[in-house]
Amino acid sequence: MKSKEELKNEIESFIDNIYDNSANPEEIREHYRSGYCYFFALMLKDTFGGDIIWAAPYSHIVWKLPNYDVYYDIEGEYISDATYIPVSYLGKFIDSFKHINNAQVPTKSEIEEVIELFEKKWYN
Repeated sequence: MKSKEELKNEIESFIDNIYDNSANPEEIREHYRSGYCYFFALMLKDTFGGDIIWAAPYSHIVWKLPNYDVYYDIEGEYISDATYIPVSYLGKFIDSFKHINNAQVPTKSEIEEVIELFEKKWYN
């Protein structure tokens, strides 16, 4: 099994290669930071395993390194004050991250309900 540092280096090299093979790296960064973070997390999950995680309460999806509490998005390691919640807790709201037509965007109170549900299950 690879060490945490070996895995982190592998992921960071993968992300660097995305930028290095682009004529416009800023456009790539902007694309995955402006609504397509879910798809970037899917790409990492497909390549490296791990989990797709909602960085609550923010409108941001990240990828979790297998076996470690380390998270990534297009900019590399993602460090935040977010509550990291598996996307399965989003229910129908995941569709807004998938850009499915007419997907319901959660209200502030609905976001709070999802966070509360997660916290009750995991912290009680």
